[in-house]
Amino acid sequence: MSIYIDDNDLFNAFKKGEPKASEKIFSDHFRELCFFAERLSGSKETAEDLVADSFVKMLQRKESFENLQNIKAFLFVTTRNACINSFKAGQRHANAHRQMHYLLKSDAGKAGLFEDEIIRAEVINAIYTEVENLPDRAKTVFKLIFTEGLSNEEIARQLGIEIQTVRSQKARALQLLRTTLLKKGNIIALIYLVSCFSAPN
Repeated sequence: MSIYIDDNDLFNAFKKGEPKASEKIFSDHFRELCFFAERLSGSKETAEDLVADSFVKMLQRKESFENLQNIKAFLFVTTRNACINSFKAGQRHANAHRQMHYLLKSDAGKAGLFEDEIIRAEVINAIYTEVENLPDRAKTVFKLIFTEGLSNEEIARQLGIEIQTVRSQKARALQLLRTTLLKKGNIIALIYLVSCFSAPN
């Protein structure tokens, strides 16, 4: 049962920054947005990543919305545009994770690196903390992907399980982490998590 009287009550709570309101909006629209994105992208995993990214963008623009319909329209338009951009990017997505680490290393001589690295360490630590609370199989699979950079095929061989099992456990881990990070309002960690897994593996 919803803790909000009506849409106006929910929207006002969202504008005030109440985590439960953001979580309610997320749960209300996540499934339909994923279905929409999967039809456009052709990939369930890609769809979930793009939808999560759209939700992050929505939170970043919280002050600009006038009602829940504005929010829903924004989510669909942003997700559609993300699917189009993903399609145009093509094979670049296959290297997204490696490119991210390369760019971080290439910034070694820039001012503010020390502060950036502190923030990055705090973000990764926040993610690792939540990873430890995942169900055992999902935790094992996620660590092999996130920490060791193994592919689905490599994990399947190492653990002696089917590739589809790896994919389903990865999806489960990401969904649980997103939900937890959103509930705790840790948007920076959520953005980092989404960026690391924006490419289907």
